[in-house]
Amino acid sequence: RITPTAQNPSHTFSTAGTYTVKLTLTRGTETASTTQIINGGGVPDAEFVGSPLQVNPNEKIQFTDKSGHAPTAWSWDFGDTAISTVQNPSHSYQVKGIYTVSLTARNENGKDTEIKKGYVNVGMPPKADFYPVATPYAQYSVPKTVQFVDQSTNMPTSWNWDFGDGSTSTEQKPTHVYMKEGIYTVTLTVKNNFGSDTAVKQDLITVGGGVAVDFVADKTTVGVGRVVSFTDLSTSNPTNWVWDFGDGTTGTGPNPDKVYRATGVYDVTLTASNPYQTNTRTKNQYITVLSIPRADFVADRTKGGAPMAVAFTDKSTNAPTGWKWDFGDGASSTEQNPTHTYTTLGIYSVTLTASNKDGSDTTTKVNYISTTLAPVAEFKANRQVGKAPFIVEFTDLSSNKPTSWSWDFGDGTSSTEQNPRHIYLREGSYDVSLTVANQYGTDTIYKTGTSTPASAVVTTEAPVAAATEQPAAVATTQAPVAQPTATKAPLSAAVPLLAAVIALIGAVLVSRK
Repeated sequence: RITPTAQNPSHTFSTAGTYTVKLTLTRGTETASTTQIINGGGVPDAEFVGSPLQVNPNEKIQFTDKSGHAPTAWSWDFGDTAISTVQNPSHSYQVKGIYTVSLTARNENGKDTEIKKGYVNVGMPPKADFYPVATPYAQYSVPKTVQFVDQSTNMPTSWNWDFGDGSTSTEQKPTHVYMKEGIYTVTLTVKNNFGSDTAVKQDLITVGGGVAVDFVADKTTVGVGRVVSFTDLSTSNPTNWVWDFGDGTTGTGPNPDKVYRATGVYDVTLTASNPYQTNTRTKNQYITVLSIPRADFVADRTKGGAPMAVAFTDKSTNAPTGWKWDFGDGASSTEQNPTHTYTTLGIYSVTLTASNKDGSDTTTKVNYISTTLAPVAEFKANRQVGKAPFIVEFTDLSSNKPTSWSWDFGDGTSSTEQNPRHIYLREGSYDVSLTVANQYGTDTIYKTGTSTPASAVVTTEAPVAAATEQPAAVATTQAPVAQPTATKAPLSAAVPLLAAVIALIGAVLVSRK
């Protein structure tokens, strides 16, 4: 304590701080005094707290200044563009998010700023993350102590660790001791007021052992030229694979395919590694390659109308000595190159099994043969006898679903309609043909003398004594037929006689090509 007696003293404060200065005046026996607070050279030390720090939108947060060295001014930045100069403000956020808050405190000696990043959580659930203070996926000896560091975001308030060996922890940054050999998966679940999240890191910690190399093939006995598929089964997250297939060839990747080109028995070796270790495993005499046939075949045709003869040709490799065919319609054969006739409509799968002393192979071509029926032509006419002009309506009666029609009416005209209507303009006997087709074949039917229009007119110059004595002569292009009947009637010599003639049709002749 210093007590100067000068009227206007000066003093240097050697240590920053807040000091109370008292002035006492004396005159005779009378005294008077006054005090004043002096900030002895201290720049503010900005500090603050907020509560609560996890809120929903529009929920109020109270901020309290905790700065030292007597600041006289405050400048707040709440991270959402809002600011304040109040010493202890309250603030509410409108939008969900994580906000950084800063306070700048000032006095006559200077200023200081405190920034708290990610300080306020408005409605955001946490996002879990962590890492071990150890090399991930590396191999360690027993016992192994590992510290785990929480890297979760969005302000979790609780932590639940599962270390993969039956042990757990609720610390934020726990330390765990692994006492047994093994490969351990570590899980962290974090929570706050708005939700939870879990992070799982598979095979993160390896204690003892290292990469355990293993693999399997989809087949261990195979014919020459056939594919063998290998699958890696190694543990500890290998990142690199080198295969030796035993025949002078190699491969990479976790799951390669291999084709052996020569017979023999082969060792297979896999070397698997991650950034921290490498291990190798060999399976001796693992793959046996024999001269087993590889079945294959072709057909000279695969579509057509039934009955359809199909010639099959064996294309199998590796010298088969036996063949067994299944044609899909109940028929079979043991010939090498058989011919088979499909007699009924259908779609057929064909199977060939080729064999020799080393084994057999089967191949099936699904829905390989398709047989359908070619159309069968047939038709009718609504009338076959009449006078020219003579109108006839033809009706298609063909079976097996033709898709096109070609008519020849015998008078030099034709049609492609299914059910045409035709006019014969001259008398005569006409042959009519119909050709029908679909994608499986064609068929034609001919009908001879189908339509025989007649227009006979007999004119007489003298009266007819008795019309019934002799029948009128009729000119026709048809083969001879029975004479028509006539009706007796008295006629004047000046009136022509119109004789109604009924043409009789002989047998209809039908032919096909």
